[in-house]
Amino acid sequence: MKRKIKKETIRCYSGEHKDGEYHIKKIFSSATNDYDADGILLSSVEHNYYENGDVSCINETSRSVEGDCFIYKTVGWRPNGFSIEKRDKQGRILESNPYGVCYRCSYDEKGRVEKEGNDGLWEDTYERDENGVVIKSHHKRSDEEPYTTTHYYSRDFMGNIVETAINEKGKHVESRLHDGITRTLIERKEIGDIDERGSTIRTYATDGLEICGMYCNDERLNHYKLCYCEYDRDGNWIIRMTPRFLNVPKYYMEQSGWPQDYYIEIRDIEYLDSNSHDELFSEFSTFNDF
Repeated sequence: MKRKIKKETIRCYSGEHKDGEYHIKKIFSSATNDYDADGILLSSVEHNYYENGDVSCINETSRSVEGDCFIYKTVGWRPNGFSIEKRDKQGRILESNPYGVCYRCSYDEKGRVEKEGNDGLWEDTYERDENGVVIKSHHKRSDEEPYTTTHYYSRDFMGNIVETAINEKGKHVESRLHDGITRTLIERKEIGDIDERGSTIRTYATDGLEICGMYCNDERLNHYKLCYCEYDRDGNWIIRMTPRFLNVPKYYMEQSGWPQDYYIEIRDIEYLDSNSHDELFSEFSTFNDF
């Protein structure tokens, strides 16, 4: 059983990949999060930094109780000086407005997403069968007519579950690949029209982190994201590296001779049942290619 996190500190650096090594250059931000005995966020403090390393702004998040909900208020750099987020006692988001546009989500009696949307810009409602599997989803968008997609399921030769979404015009608009045993999401494909918008393919790790993404447009496939993660024995990531130039194909960077810039995040975790920290690196400047 995974241990519950008591406290974590995440530091984000800029770095580059050159000559088979990752080099850290400077710090971008750091965040310290505290959790209660149920593993739900209590408070958070985030520091952002200028190029010279001085603190540019501080965001502080505190939790209060309102009825059956947790209210998180973040004070710092926000359009209104603060933002409010509402979660239920299980930690699931009910309302969130970090940048002035409110996202809302509701759940059924078994905790499954029933409806979600974003202040009139979009709204999705899900129909499920007796086993809780989504069979239809109804979509509303501010810039197009409402439409419904029907979801079909099959298995591939590895036993994974293939979910296919077909719209009312019979067009294949989305595919999802789920692990055949755990049902966790492995891959998601959003299929668009080449002359309007491209298709996106996203691949996920078992903890839900997006580790790879590709965008196809004008009949070309451009690699835009490849995230590398290292995990501790509880399955929580402790190192994460993501390219900064997400829309620049890797082959172009290699041909141009430019070093690929990365965001390098280091996560130091303290667990509830342990006095020690699971810490792979506290400070480092270079490490070899993986």
